[in-house]
Amino acid sequence: MNPQALLLIVLGLVIGPGYFAFCEYFSGRPGQNYALTERGNRWPLPDGSILRLHGGQAYKPLTLEFAPESNNYRLRFSFNVTQAGAPAADATNEYQVSLLQDDIGSVQRSVRVKGRGSVTVTLDPLQIFYPGSYVLVLEEVGAPALAVSGVSLQVDTNVEKPKMWISWSGLALLVFGIGMLVRDAIVQTRRRP
Repeated sequence: MNPQALLLIVLGLVIGPGYFAFCEYFSGRPGQNYALTERGNRWPLPDGSILRLHGGQAYKPLTLEFAPESNNYRLRFSFNVTQAGAPAADATNEYQVSLLQDDIGSVQRSVRVKGRGSVTVTLDPLQIFYPGSYVLVLEEVGAPALAVSGVSLQVDTNVEKPKMWISWSGLALLVFGIGMLVRDAIVQTRRRP
C-alpha cells in the first residue's frame, strides 16, 4: 500500500463528503420545535388580517422571530404519514412553505413528501436580512394523496452553508488517491512473471 495514496484518500473523505455532510446535517445549533396539527382554509394573522386559501388547506401559521445575527436558519419538517393500507407507489403530497414579514412574502419553497411513518424534509439554509417577526405558512398544494396526522418543525440557527469548492477539492483528492492505488495495483500485476 502506498502511504501517500492512503493519505490522499483519507484527506479527500474528510474534506469532501465529510465536510459536506457536516454542513448539511450537523452544523448549527438546534432551535425550537413546533407542532403543526390544525389545518384550515382561512387563518387570522398576527396583524389582524385574514389569510384565505383558495387552492387547498394550510396548517395554522406560526410566528417566528428571526435575526441576521443567527444566520443561516435551517427549517426541518417531520411529517407523520399515517396512510391506512398500502399507498400507491408514486403517492406524494406537495406543500408550499412561505415566510412572510408584514404581509410580504420573503421566502417560498416547495416541499414534496413521499413515504410512510416519519418523513423528514429539510430546506436549504435560509439567510435573513431584516430582524423581526416572520409568519411561516405551510400550505397543501392540491389534494393530498397521503394522510398526514401532524407535522413538527425544528428551526436550527447558525447553520454553515457548504462551500462547494472545498467539497469538490476533497473529491478531487479522493479520486487522485484511488487513481494512485489502482495504478500501483496495475504496476504490481505486470511485474509478476
